[in-house]
Amino acid sequence: MPKIAALAVVCVVCLLVGKPALAEIIVSIEEVTPSDGNLSDGDVAVINWEIEATDGESGEYRVEVEGDGSPDSGDLVEDSSGQGDFSGDISGSTTVSADDDLDEGDGDYVIYVIAVDDADSENYDFASTTLSLDNPPDAPEGLSVDIGDQKLFLSWDSHPDNDIKKYYIYYDTDSGLEAGDYDGSGADDGSSPIEIGDQDDYTMKGLENGVTYYIRIGVKDDTGNVSPLSAEKNGTPQTVSGLAELTGEEGGCFVATAAYGSYDAPEVRVLRRFRDEILLSSAAGRAFVRLYYTHGPRAAAFVSGHPLLTSAARTALAPAVIGAKCILAVPAGARAPAVFAMALLCGVCVALFLRTIRRRTDGFSNGAN
Repeated sequence: MPKIAALAVVCVVCLLVGKPALAEIIVSIEEVTPSDGNLSDGDVAVINWEIEATDGESGEYRVEVEGDGSPDSGDLVEDSSGQGDFSGDISGSTTVSADDDLDEGDGDYVIYVIAVDDADSENYDFASTTLSLDNPPDAPEGLSVDIGDQKLFLSWDSHPDNDIKKYYIYYDTDSGLEAGDYDGSGADDGSSPIEIGDQDDYTMKGLENGVTYYIRIGVKDDTGNVSPLSAEKNGTPQTVSGLAELTGEEGGCFVATAAYGSYDAPEVRVLRRFRDEILLSSAAGRAFVRLYYTHGPRAAAFVSGHPLLTSAARTALAPAVIGAKCILAVPAGARAPAVFAMALLCGVCVALFLRTIRRRTDGFSNGAN
């Protein structure tokens, strides 16, 4: 009986204790340089760490980018200091390169220092720190300038960075090279630089006709990094050709006004409403309006200078007026297919109008001969 009791005691002890306790490995990060962990392309960070092995264990250490802290769950740091062996207590440092190791673009990266026991791969510990990659945005590209009456229409390529917060419009009546050279004034939205949100077009209003304005744009990201300036472009606002005699309107439905003879004609009001409610609500529509504002005055002057063409212009515009009325009657959320159909219709109208102009112009030329 005593033997059975002793055996029972041993079994209970084994159940309570389980397998022998693993020796403890403790990893800690002592210092990071730079201390704020912020890097740009070309920079490196140095992570100083320590490993304490309470019973003199030996094993491997690894420094990984991302993952979850378990061995091989992240990407090993490329520098030779990113892995090695340890035996007992050691301290070391690892270099993390922004170019080689933080290769997913701007953002936060968690860096893990992991120590694994040679005798048992399940016995490991880690410590972590966060590095942030934040580069100044590149200069905006694709700036273009179209002219209007007392205004300039600016557009540019959308910036590829996803953390752009603001754009700045720099302008002056003299050409410049850097931000400090642009101290223009007079635009409705203020002196240079004009601050706007994250967008890819802008209309400068309140400018002086006949004066050339030189323009560059720049951007700022969410953390305050400022880009270099874009290439310089210029534009000279001009008085609307051939329209002042008709209505005195600045920047409107030029050809329609010339065709129908009045800025307040019902057809012109429909097209103006279509412009304001439909075209100006999308980037493609705004681009079309900018193009029209550039070339419309000349077309209007041609039509108003040849009275026989006004009937042809009205004929060509009639389908567009009808289409605009139909689209404006459709609820806003269901207009997309109708707008596409209207775009096709406008193309037909333009082709018809140009064909008519050619025929009438040929007639004028033959009559003159």
